[in-house]
This record gives sequence, C-alpha cells and structure tokens, in this order.
Amino acid sequence: MLWVYRLGVERAKQYLLTGSEIDAETALRIGLVSEIHPAADLAERVEEHARKFRHIPANQLALNKLLINQAYDNMGLRTTQLLGTFFDGVARHTEATSRWAESFAERGFRQVIRDRDRPWGDYGERT
Repeated sequence: MLWVYRLGVERAKQYLLTGSEIDAETALRIGLVSEIHPAADLAERVEEHARKFRHIPANQLALNKLLINQAYDNMGLRTTQLLGTFFDGVARHTEATSRWAESFAERGFRQVIRDRDRPWGDYGERT
C-alpha cells in the first residue's frame, strides 16, 4: 500500500487493481522509482550514489530516516499495512474466492489467470 503514498490514490488504484505493466520510463515519470539506468551501468551507478553518503555522519542519516518514517507513520502507514494484511486474510476465505479457486481445477490455473489478466494487456500474453 506504499503505492498510495508514492503515486496517489488514482494511480495506485489504476496499477494495483489492474495489474497493468509499468515500464521503466513510466515508473520514473509517475514517481515509483527515482532513477533508471541501463542494466550494464546499474552496479556502477549504485556504487557512485552510495559513495555520496560517506561524508554525512551516520547518526544524521539515521535520525533523518527515522523522522521521514515517522511522518509516514503519522499519515497512517502502519494502520494501512495492518488493514491490508487483515483484508487479505478475509478475502481468502470468502465464497467468491472459493469459487475462483475451484475454477483452477476445472479450467487450469494458467487459463484462469490468463482470463483474469487478458483485458489489461498483461505482458505474459505477448509473444
């Protein structure tokens, strides 16, 4: 549910409810990631980024991280995560979910998932 905080309600719903693929450029544009790099350059860029922190006292980094996390907690992040876990457990034990799981035996797991994801242009359907 961090996506609600990172992307806003509209985009979080758009991607979480549909399972639509998010390519790197889109992830950068909507704020899901802060940078993108070619795979061949990634390790070098990570090391370069990490080296920038070496001159900042560790206690300042830790305290600022705690402060940022506290701001998210004050916005309800922990409650949201707790409810997400609770709702996931509840949803697994409903009649609708039981019928959906039974369809795996009738039509096969892969076919049921394909039928669910096909309307959204799931990348698993591409040749």
